[in-house]
Amino acid sequence: MCSYYRKFVFGFSKVAAPLHEMTSEKRAFIWTPPTEEAFEKQEEIMTKAPVLAQPDIEAARSGRKPFKIHLDANTEGLGAVLSQEGDDGFLHPIYFASKGLSKCGKNYHVTDLEALAVVFALRKFHMFVYGFRVKVFTDHQPSTALFKKSNVSAKILRWALELQKYDVKIVYLKGAADKVADALSRGAVPLKDLSIVKSIPNELIVGAVLEESEWTTELRKHSVYGKVIADLEEGRLDNDVTFPDVARKYKVADFTMDREVLVLVENEHRRLVVPPSQRRKVFDEAHARLLFGHFGPRKLIRQLFKRLFWESLSRDVAEWWEECRECLCHNAQSTMTPPLAPIRTSKPYEIVGIDILEMGLTSSGNRYILSVVDHFSKFEGAYAIPNKAADTVAKVFFEKWVAEGCRQPKRILSDQGENSTIS
Repeated sequence: MCSYYRKFVFGFSKVAAPLHEMTSEKRAFIWTPPTEEAFEKQEEIMTKAPVLAQPDIEAARSGRKPFKIHLDANTEGLGAVLSQEGDDGFLHPIYFASKGLSKCGKNYHVTDLEALAVVFALRKFHMFVYGFRVKVFTDHQPSTALFKKSNVSAKILRWALELQKYDVKIVYLKGAADKVADALSRGAVPLKDLSIVKSIPNELIVGAVLEESEWTTELRKHSVYGKVIADLEEGRLDNDVTFPDVARKYKVADFTMDREVLVLVENEHRRLVVPPSQRRKVFDEAHARLLFGHFGPRKLIRQLFKRLFWESLSRDVAEWWEECRECLCHNAQSTMTPPLAPIRTSKPYEIVGIDILEMGLTSSGNRYILSVVDHFSKFEGAYAIPNKAADTVAKVFFEKWVAEGCRQPKRILSDQGENSTIS
């Protein structure tokens, strides 16, 4: 599998030389320190750019660079890789996934196994491919039409029903050309061995902004996380971990170092600890481009809680979410309104109503919109203001509505807010 992506790695043959030498029939198979170093180096290379890449959502949405899934299945396990074409014209992996089979699953017919691999891959990559057109490549030709048939088992029918929510096209690809998925399926961890390797995640999602070592370097300088890392290295696992303004208490034993990255193990979730300088970047990436879109803060917080940790995550996400103008426009809260009585007026600009709407901070420094409506003609005006102080509202109302438009009202109606005093 590593050799398949060698085109992205400078000096790959030199790195892999100790492993290639072990394949010689003239040499005894002995695992030496140089061999171990070469193996770990290849593992590190596979999990970093330029091999791994972040998904280009806009290109996938437009259809220029659709997502592609390569998968394979055998009695040892299931394997899949989500890929997308990069700017260099080559396919770059985004997400690797593999799964060992249960005792029951190993008895599946080969056609059922290949169908299960399709379902497994789409479930794993759901957050990326849902709502986008995606091509699934399989080395089992009957799978290309399997989900379109009606004379199949109830199990296949259930899977076919699940696949209807995806815009997916299954394409046949000869097994010899699908090296990566084949390697993943044969290297899947058997279910009976999961207790031995429970500390190793069975999938890898690419979404980091910086290299792992840079995150750890910054965390070492943090007043709390730096002490946690030091306690982990010294084996002081019973020490308490407390954060300012956070009621919950942690133990050093709740944390661990996974590939030089500080991780909080909580409720079976392995949550990467994000350093302060990267928190807003992680939020912007998740919120604006990748996974969650402009939904409410609760959903975003719930999803981030599964993967990431910092002590003020909920508070920070809620605060940053309020600064997003698109969220404020598309997620306006509906409120109960009492029965309204008509406002009687006999001529234009006699009675006007004013209100203030928060739109989020703009590049020009404005955060609110002053809305003015004439109750006779329904003529409206909207003016950007930096704050909602009474002086600011009065100044903009006079300059924009009264002076520029020669519209002098006799009465001004407002909701009696703190900024509504215009004299």
